[in-house]
Amino acid sequence: MLTVGRDITERKQAEEKLMLSEQFHRTLIADSSNATLLMNANGIITYASEAVRNLLNYEFKEVVGKNAFEFVNPEDVNFAMNSFEKEVEENPEVKSIVVRLKKKDGSWIWCRVRGHNMLSNPYIKSIVVYFHDDTQRKKANDALNESEKRFRNLIRDLKIGVVLHNKNAETLMCNRAMSEMLQTNEEELIGKSIFNIASDVIHEDGRCFLMEERPLYVAIQTKLPTKDVVLGVHLPKTNKRVWLMISCVPVLDDNNEILHIVSSVNDITKRKQLEQTLIADQINYQKQLTQATIDVQEEERKEIGKELHDNIGQLLATSKLYLDLAKSTADNTTKEMISHSAASISYVINGVREISHSLIPPTLGDLGLISSIKDLIETFTRTQPLEIKFNYPFFNEDLLPENQKLMVFRIIQEQLNNIIKHANAREVVITLKNMDKLLWLEVKDDGKGFDAKKIRKGIGLANIKNRAELFGGKMEIISDAGEGCLINVMVPQAV
Repeated sequence: MLTVGRDITERKQAEEKLMLSEQFHRTLIADSSNATLLMNANGIITYASEAVRNLLNYEFKEVVGKNAFEFVNPEDVNFAMNSFEKEVEENPEVKSIVVRLKKKDGSWIWCRVRGHNMLSNPYIKSIVVYFHDDTQRKKANDALNESEKRFRNLIRDLKIGVVLHNKNAETLMCNRAMSEMLQTNEEELIGKSIFNIASDVIHEDGRCFLMEERPLYVAIQTKLPTKDVVLGVHLPKTNKRVWLMISCVPVLDDNNEILHIVSSVNDITKRKQLEQTLIADQINYQKQLTQATIDVQEEERKEIGKELHDNIGQLLATSKLYLDLAKSTADNTTKEMISHSAASISYVINGVREISHSLIPPTLGDLGLISSIKDLIETFTRTQPLEIKFNYPFFNEDLLPENQKLMVFRIIQEQLNNIIKHANAREVVITLKNMDKLLWLEVKDDGKGFDAKKIRKGIGLANIKNRAELFGGKMEIISDAGEGCLINVMVPQAV
């Protein structure tokens, strides 16, 4: 008898390891949340992992040999079959699909399904399908989509504009009101930078809106909200400007970085138009009030001038005549007294005549504005140590209506009085001209001047300013201590 023995310890150890490995992988697959199916090209299930029982409650024998699409919801089956066919053809369009699968109790759960074509693998020769319960994610995603849908429906019909921007100022979403404000449509706004769409933007005072002043730019740079900023935006399609009030609120992530910016926009164009109309009405009312005041002043001037000229002047002339008659019969002593009285009365008569002429410019209607100004200058230079030069190149007084002529005369008269009272000037230059459809008047003196920024404007300067503004003009004062004074008046010609 011959006995032969071999040591198979290593083989037994390898078999035990293989058994343990197989048991490990079976347990791993059985307890996995991902179920695995093997299917042939016709969709027949040839293998099902233990996880199928955990997900759908079916036993192995209840699914093997069945067509997999029997377990798919009828509403999803066409989509699932189409995806499966693409996988069999090795031309898949998507990596995974989400469909409803039937559980053993007849209920449905949402599962994410992914297929992998291994028909050419000699060891598998199947389509490997993995799926797991996707119900919670699907519900959350549906809730998010529903929330977004409600949000879109909510903002769609709002009367205010709502815009969602990214940190590059590109439009992600906007509602109908916003596109209507900009006279465009949503497609033309989405993906575009709002800075390129609305490029011609101004402040309420007409200044250009710099990029760094724009509310969206400020919100992006500072990561802080900007509130109620008013912009005037030019619309190329209509060649009109709309006025918008914008607030921007940045939405930040956990790292304090901008996710997006929500902008709310109100169209205040009609309000601005009403404000401008109201301001225009107020200006017009103020002009009417100023004109009425000036008319009353001129009427009072005329009445006082007539009283001085017609009554007081006549009484003084009569008194002088009586003195002349008395002088012929008086003695030498009395004649001397009468001569002094007559001289005083003549002086008073001349003074009354000058005052009367200043109140009623007699030549303004008869000889014209230029002659009236020359007479006024002669009156001042006759009684004051002052040289007044009058320049009027390129000036045509026929372009001015009578009320503007009177305005010019009164402004010159007022400023000459101011110069005599306050300036201690030796020379005054008056320049009058028509240029660019404007009436330009300059009155410059070489007096002591003043700080134009600090000095309080008196009645004289206020009168000049009011008379200029009455005709839509403006007054400019240029002066400094020791530098004299220049008054510029620019008035649109009323022709």
